[in-house]
Amino acid sequence: MSKAIDYNSMDAALNDIKTLATKLHICSSQPAAYANVAGLSLGFVAVASGDFTVQAGVTTGRRLTLATKTVAGTAAGTGTYAVIVDENNSRIKAVTTAPNYAMTNGGNQSVPGYDVWEIEDPT
Repeated sequence: MSKAIDYNSMDAALNDIKTLATKLHICSSQPAAYANVAGLSLGFVAVASGDFTVQAGVTTGRRLTLATKTVAGTAAGTGTYAVIVDENNSRIKAVTTAPNYAMTNGGNQSVPGYDVWEIEDPT
């Protein structure tokens, strides 16, 4: 028996991140909760729904992509996680590993666009 999920349902999940995200933080380690983000953040940049694209998945399904952003450094260290947060509701929306960004206080770090989340068609 085949399985199927309507793309509107997939898009609803992706649009939750797209519409509620307010900042992208580069963190020195993975935060366990929203309350830990500030202490681990080495820099951040504001994000808005226009920075994200919901589109067809690489193979199947749907995906959410974040455009290239420039993160302003607020502390020195190695950024190993990209963390998208919703400040209005005190929530982490998405976390992914980062390629060891060398962050400096007052310096800028370019973060290339990346796929935040991909939902593949069920099999």
